[in-house]
Amino acid sequence: MQSIIADIKDEAKKQELLEKLAKQTKHSLESLQEMDKIAIEAKKQVAKETGDEIDQIAADMLALEYPGGVTAPAVLAIQNKLNKIKDSDFSNAKKLEEAQKIKDTFDAHNEKIKEVKEAIKKLDASKHKQFNSLLDNANYLYDNEEKVLEFDDILKKIQEEQIRQYDDFKAQIEALKNLTDAEKETFKNSLNETSSVEDIKNKLKEAYKKDLENFIKNMDYPGKPDSQAQNNLISGLTDDKYVDEIAYKNELDRLKELNKLVDTAKENLKSIKGDKTELNNKFNEANDEAKLKALLVAIEDERLKEERAAKRAELDSYIDSLPYPDGSTKAKDDLKKLYEADSLEMSDLVEKEKYFKETIDPKVREAKNKIAKLSTEDQEKLNAEFKNAGSEEKLDALLAKINEAFNNSKEAQKSVIDELTHLSLEQKEALKNQIDKATDFADVKKIVDRAQLLDKIEEAKSIITPESYALDENPEVKAIIDETIKSLKNQIEGLTDDQVATKKAELDELNKKLKEYKNQIEALTDNEVNNPTETKVDLAKELAKISNKDQFPNLDLEIAKAKLKKVASDLDYPGKPNNAAIKELQAQIEAVTTQEQLNQLDDRIKNVLPNKIAQAKAKIAEVRDSETTTRKQDLNRQLDEADTDEEFDALFKNIEKYKAQGDEEYSNKLKERLKEQAARLPYPSTNAAAKTALERRIEAETDIAELEKLQNETIPSMLNKINELKEEIAKRSPENITKLNEKLNNASTPEELAAIDAEITKAINDEKAAIAAKIDALAHLTPEQKDAAKAKLDNKTYSEMEDVLERAKRDNLLGLVNKLGYNDSETLPAPARTSLRGAVETTPKNELDSKLTELEALKTAIENEKTEIDQINYSSDDAEGKNDLNERLNNLTTSADVSSLVNPSEINNKLSVYKEIINDVNNPLSPTQKSDLISDLDKLPKNGAESALRKEIFKEKRNAVKTKINGLSNLSDERKQQLISELASFEEQDKTSSFEDFKNKVDQLSAKLLEAQKEDLIAKIAKIPFTNKRNNNDVAAGENTEGENVSPNASSALEGLVNSINSPQTYKTQKEYIEQYEKNLIAKQIEINEIKDQNEKAALLAAADKIQDKDSFNSLDTPIAKALDKDFIDTLSNLTQDEKNEFKDKLAKQDDETLRENIKQQAQNKNDLKGKKNELNAIIDAIPYPKQDMTAYNRSIKHLKDAVEALDENANFENEKNKLNGLKTAVDNAVKALPNIPYNDEGSTDEVPALNTIKAKIDSLTETADVTSLLGDDW
Repeated sequence: MQSIIADIKDEAKKQELLEKLAKQTKHSLESLQEMDKIAIEAKKQVAKETGDEIDQIAADMLALEYPGGVTAPAVLAIQNKLNKIKDSDFSNAKKLEEAQKIKDTFDAHNEKIKEVKEAIKKLDASKHKQFNSLLDNANYLYDNEEKVLEFDDILKKIQEEQIRQYDDFKAQIEALKNLTDAEKETFKNSLNETSSVEDIKNKLKEAYKKDLENFIKNMDYPGKPDSQAQNNLISGLTDDKYVDEIAYKNELDRLKELNKLVDTAKENLKSIKGDKTELNNKFNEANDEAKLKALLVAIEDERLKEERAAKRAELDSYIDSLPYPDGSTKAKDDLKKLYEADSLEMSDLVEKEKYFKETIDPKVREAKNKIAKLSTEDQEKLNAEFKNAGSEEKLDALLAKINEAFNNSKEAQKSVIDELTHLSLEQKEALKNQIDKATDFADVKKIVDRAQLLDKIEEAKSIITPESYALDENPEVKAIIDETIKSLKNQIEGLTDDQVATKKAELDELNKKLKEYKNQIEALTDNEVNNPTETKVDLAKELAKISNKDQFPNLDLEIAKAKLKKVASDLDYPGKPNNAAIKELQAQIEAVTTQEQLNQLDDRIKNVLPNKIAQAKAKIAEVRDSETTTRKQDLNRQLDEADTDEEFDALFKNIEKYKAQGDEEYSNKLKERLKEQAARLPYPSTNAAAKTALERRIEAETDIAELEKLQNETIPSMLNKINELKEEIAKRSPENITKLNEKLNNASTPEELAAIDAEITKAINDEKAAIAAKIDALAHLTPEQKDAAKAKLDNKTYSEMEDVLERAKRDNLLGLVNKLGYNDSETLPAPARTSLRGAVETTPKNELDSKLTELEALKTAIENEKTEIDQINYSSDDAEGKNDLNERLNNLTTSADVSSLVNPSEINNKLSVYKEIINDVNNPLSPTQKSDLISDLDKLPKNGAESALRKEIFKEKRNAVKTKINGLSNLSDERKQQLISELASFEEQDKTSSFEDFKNKVDQLSAKLLEAQKEDLIAKIAKIPFTNKRNNNDVAAGENTEGENVSPNASSALEGLVNSINSPQTYKTQKEYIEQYEKNLIAKQIEINEIKDQNEKAALLAAADKIQDKDSFNSLDTPIAKALDKDFIDTLSNLTQDEKNEFKDKLAKQDDETLRENIKQQAQNKNDLKGKKNELNAIIDAIPYPKQDMTAYNRSIKHLKDAVEALDENANFENEKNKLNGLKTAVDNAVKALPNIPYNDEGSTDEVPALNTIKAKIDSLTETADVTSLLGDDW
């Protein structure tokens, strides 16, 4: 340019232009345009100064408005053309004419340039360089009219680019996922294929803004779409946030990040059960990350606050349920203080709960159980402390005091035992050992009561054990004493507390009397009784038999009889004390059984008989004896036999007769008396043959001496022998008595009578053997007992043998009683066993065999009942209920009562149902609580245990239901309290109601809980985030939500599931179902929201709302996958909309995922292929052909693009790219080299034909090698 300015002759002008030039830079577009103006002005100034018209034309032609200005290839081509004309051989006129032709094209030429430039302006700036380059190479000269086609071709390409640009615009609009279909259509229809890039950019800005606004409005704020936060976000959408795609995407990404926080806050807000107004207000104002994060913190704080409050309420309920005594508010309040601090975190509260359940609860229950086992006094004192024991330390101290109190009470009671004076050390130690093992003061008291009673019994034993006459080692006496003591011990078994005191008083009175009578017996002398030593022995035996006060009158009778026997022995009979009358009186006294009988006999012996004896003796003294007779001796003998009034009357008559009788008469009378005497012999039968034989012998006897011998010796001796034999025979069995009496009735001589002794001995041995055999047959006697019993048969009457047998049978029964399977010990026998022992002793003799049958049946019944008790499903063998049944069994004495004691199936059914209630999953009981209830359950069917258990179960169940209702997250607190207030309470009649009624009442609690849970689920369904819900704040739980949900099918179906709930199991199932339904719905909504196509998204969200089956959401998987696949197609920027639609249509018709993946891959491949081809075509479009020959140029471009179009995905595009870039570089180098070829002298204006030929040749070349070889290196 400076060379042109240098040609200016006008120095001022030259200087002006140089100064202008100096002010410009080569890097500014404006500077380049200004330099073009300077160049044109300089050219015109030179032409003006030289007056060369062609130069003037050349200067004018520089003003053509090519994008490249004066340096544009087309401008240079015109200048070359004009230079050729100027340098040609034409005449000046011809030259000017030719130059003028070029000048005449200026306006049309320039208009065409402007037209193309205007068209280029409508294109994206990225395309300006490409199309400006095409325009800079396009010229419009008079000698080549076809050159105008270059401009038309450029305009056609621009039009094609505009169409593509418009398609891209529509695709960009379509890709905006937050616009509705209607909005997209409005935006797309607002422009057309001729719209400029500026219009497109402006419209895209509008669309970007609208898309952002829609995104903001769709953000799930509580007050959407018009929350303050959304309004602020929309008002904050300044131009810079949607000025272009990058700014838009950056802003959208920012909003998406915010939306994640919004969604998180929305989800987290659901966990808040209380008033959300303040949080919703904060939420609606949170329009940036900091506010949303602060909101999340606030929500979490509120959630934790509610969680802690709920946990505190749960802990309050738990503390209130601890089994403290009534009035323990102080202790419970102290425990509640442990978690009342606001600073405690949830983990702290959970630790407190664990602490209460694992530490406090067991200690409270231990204290309660242990206090219940103390004395009443200790219970009152320690319960007062219990009510204030609201800490672990206080409970530990209380437990220590409880243990101390129990141990002290044990020691105190052991001291009571130590102070007893009649128990042996061994007995005391055994009883104290029992106290050591006792776990309940009531048991301790029973042991002490028993010890005191045993002490009194031992005292009685010491009293009834003779000391002064060495009878303490007498086996018979010991046996009597043992039986009495056994009887006394039997009396103290199974006594109630009230009976114990009465029995102590009875034993004290008994011992007092025993001492009195013992002293009385010990004091007896030979003046009072016959043979005092033997009498005392007999009376001592009677004393030893006494086991109750009612037996003392019998002892009084025996003592009186012993004394009366002494009086009878002292009666003044001639032959006292062994005469027949005294023996008869002794026998009569012995036979007395009542005091009245004794009184009558006493009066006769003391008042009547002494007078009669004295009178008889006086009268006998008046009788004289003859030489041949001993009449006085006879009369004295008669007196010795007389004890009745009749006998005394007969005696007095005989005395009178003896006074007057002679020998013969005496003999006859003697025979009569002998016959009478013989007739009076006490044979068993009054008509005994022996009497007849004796009478014949008397009648035949003539010798008075023999008769008197019969009277004085033979008959009296026979009398004694008969009495003796009768006495012995009377001791035998009825069978032997009959047989022996028959023999006795026939024995009329002393010798015959003496022979009967051997018969009696044989009978004794036979009887003894028979009784011994019966004893051996007694199955429940030990061998030692049998031997001892058989040993007692020696020297016993048959009655006594039967008594031994009876005793053996009773002992056999006692042995059986001892074998009865009662649950007791030797020191503490079962009351029933004691009672049966007593019954054995009192059972009539003739009922002993039936008693054996009874007891055998009882033994079987007990064994069967124990088996049935073992069949009861207690948690342990030591269950209190089992012990109670065993204890009740210990009081039953008949097989019928035992058999009806318990029905194991009934008890097991109760245990099963009660356990079911206790272990109900709806009862969130601690292991300790469950253990205590199960322990209480183990008390069944103990009296009162079921009532207490029912109350405890109902209380725990009600508390559990209350806790469950309080834990329902979808109901308002007010509604929860209303439901809780409707829960039934335990009433007094519930303790004794039928099992079915109680179970029904417990079931009512479950039913009420189920009702609340169903209501909670209905409220939950109302909160399920169906897409088409009213845009309002969360509906309060329990509020009428009718009309809220526009997808009634799904809601109705879910509510139908709730209505079908009829048990905790179905509730759990349906709750899990609904929760899973909601999770599946939300998960599916998240998947659907990934879809970019708004229509597809809306349709699928609506479809999801209507799905009723939680497992049917996968039915949307294929439609969602198809929609996402279509979105993928929309991202393929190299495909036309028609191509995209074609692929999307294919995807819509294909359900097979693999085949859809194939379609997507085909689209991806096509997109990638087109992208690679577009890249190659862009290189082709940028090849700087000279465009000298437009036909050749167009043909080359077509050839190259056809070759590109023919490429498939297997082609080596990198090689193709390198080839085209190589071609481009070669053409560029060749075109740039052309001006340097010196075809004409400098300054020539003629166009060089050879250059045009070369340019045309270049326009036809499509191979790098051809272009490179065109000029070669030596041009």
